Amino acid sequence: MGPCALYGRLALGKLEEFVLRLQDHWKMAREIRRNLPLPDDSDEELTFQTPIEGGQAQELVSYLRRASEWGSLELVIEALKQLGARPLLLSMPIAGGFFDRHGISREMRHELYYGRLQRLAERYGMPLVDFEDEDEDPGFLNGVGAHLSQRGWRSYDEVLDRFYHAALD
Repeated sequence: MGPCALYGRLALGKLEEFVLRLQDHWKMAREIRRNLPLPDDSDEELTFQTPIEGGQAQELVSYLRRASEWGSLELVIEALKQLGARPLLLSMPIAGGFFDRHGISREMRHELYYGRLQRLAERYGMPLVDFEDEDEDPGFLNGVGAHLSQRGWRSYDEVLDRFYHAALD
C-alpha cells in the first residue's frame, strides 16, 4: 500500500473521530436541555439585604437546599470526565463570620455547601479544595466574601501549582 493510501486512511480516521466527538457533544447538550430548567422571567432570584433580617436567613437556607446549580455542576463534571479531563474542584469559602452573625452556623454551612461539595468530589473521584477551614478567617476574603484577599489568592495559586505538578494531596 502506497503513502497516498495511508494518508487517505489517516484522514478518514480523523474525520470519523471528529464525527464521534460531535455526536458525544450533541448527546451531552440534549442531556443538559432535558435535565435543567431554562431561565425565564418567573425564575426566583436570591436577593437579601445586608444585614439579613428575620426570615431572610431561612429564605437563604431554603434556597441553598433546593438550588438547581448543583445539577449543573454535576453535568459539567460528568462531561469533563467523559472527555478524559482530570478536573479539580476548587471553591472559595463562604463568608462564615457574616453568616454566623445572621444565625447560619458553621454546621449548617457544612450541611448546605461544604458537605455537598465533598460528596460530589467523592462520587466522581476528583480532588477537592474548598478552604472550609478559612470559612471564618476574615483575612482570607475581602468584604463579606465576594472576593479573595491577597492571602486568599496566594492560597489559590499554591493549590493550582500543586495540582498542575501532580503534587496535590
